[in-house]
Amino acid sequence: IVEPVGDSFLKLAEREKSRSTISIDPNVRPTVTPDIQDWRSRFDAFLPHADIVKASDEDLGVAYGAGADIAALVARWHRAGPRLVLVTHGGKGAAAYLRGHEPVFVPGRAVAVVDTVGAGDTFHAAMLAYRVIGATPSDLTTAWTALARRYFSDELSLIAFPTEPTNNLWSWDNFVGLMPLPVPTAIYSEIMAMSTSRNALRASADNRGALA
Repeated sequence: IVEPVGDSFLKLAEREKSRSTISIDPNVRPTVTPDIQDWRSRFDAFLPHADIVKASDEDLGVAYGAGADIAALVARWHRAGPRLVLVTHGGKGAAAYLRGHEPVFVPGRAVAVVDTVGAGDTFHAAMLAYRVIGATPSDLTTAWTALARRYFSDELSLIAFPTEPTNNLWSWDNFVGLMPLPVPTAIYSEIMAMSTSRNALRASADNRGALA
């Protein structure tokens, strides 16, 4: 969104708004945009033309200060234009905010980190691809049910620290932000199985697999 291409991208967004899905990633880099106030103004100019915003908690910290009120930012962005806002929180997971609905938080999976370059772009691309193929509530409830089954089977790869006595459940509070709740590792998978089954039922109330 910065020059020398920023104005051209803005004009492109204005032109394509009515016939394309426009998703923007702030991707704040102080070395590229040292004037954060100018960056904020340019970003705000894109919001009326955007359908989706995907940002990381690091982006928000740089752009709006450490401890930025994410819920307030999301609410402002919803009012400005975007219907869907996604915020990634590194290894902790990601939160989705659909205008008019309660936020949904999906915990991250434990992996051996080799290089984080491109992780956010991959997340963004996967989300957009899922929209392009026409994901439906049925697709969502099927995915949630499959994940619930994996938790129910005590799949260790889904537990961040399987050898530790406790693991964190993460939830979102509009005033506090991400909140960890330590639970015994022995029942972590059972709790997550119930949580993911609940999300499956939110997508489709008649999902018998989730009820089971």
